[in-house]
Amino acid sequence: MNKINLKLAGYNIEIVFFPCNNKQKKNYLLKNINNYFKNFIKLLEYQKHSIDFRINIKDDNLSTESITHLKNREQTFFFKKKNKTITTFYHISFNHFLKIISFVLDFLLLKDGLAIHSSSIVFKNKIIFFLGKSGSGKSTIVKLLKSCYQVFSDEAVIVRKVKSNFITFQSFIKNNKNSWVNRNINFYPLRAIFFLKKSKYFKIKKIESKNLLTSMILNQIWLDRSIIKYKLKLIIELIETLKNKFFFLYFNKNRRDALSFFSRLDELIEI
Repeated sequence: MNKINLKLAGYNIEIVFFPCNNKQKKNYLLKNINNYFKNFIKLLEYQKHSIDFRINIKDDNLSTESITHLKNREQTFFFKKKNKTITTFYHISFNHFLKIISFVLDFLLLKDGLAIHSSSIVFKNKIIFFLGKSGSGKSTIVKLLKSCYQVFSDEAVIVRKVKSNFITFQSFIKNNKNSWVNRNINFYPLRAIFFLKKSKYFKIKKIESKNLLTSMILNQIWLDRSIIKYKLKLIIELIETLKNKFFFLYFNKNRRDALSFFSRLDELIEI
């Protein structure tokens, strides 16, 4: 049996390829998974690392009684789930496989993680988030800064509470917008969160209201409303942990202004 170990959001996800009579189907999935997840594949020393979730791919079919329906995604997928193991089959498409991976991550992140609609950069080995509604400039701000700062995300990022700290991971999802973002298994602590406001000048304003912060962060995460209680708890813990590291960032589209402002960021936000 072939095995591929994915490291996604800090979790170890093992994919087991069982023997298959149709080698073309098996090779199709193997090739696509290796290409798509090439920077997330990690060899594990099983004595030191536990498997968080396992996906078995077999040469078989599911009966109609075994179909799992994901209402919030408006899709029907062919797989069986038992505890922390999913069994699926070689006849699924690669897009179906990606949806199964998303389902697995949603399950693992239920109580300790948030998938946030945010662009971000690496700033002195920590992550700075840029949040805002569609059209607020999340892509624009990282494009202004990318000549001096590594872009960590252009559209989505994952935040997990690990012990008492909040750690950031890149999303595995590819799209045309973030083709220039180097996606991999690296992770960093979270440093600050900026909510974007377009302006003529660069300036920041500290956000004091916890209720306002909770509402604004909640608007930037993907979730099924049935699990909102878990996510609200995490957001409140995030606000308490980061304390005075939430700001409105007023900005323009001038690259020189952006780089000059961020060169003074430490003294401006007193981190």
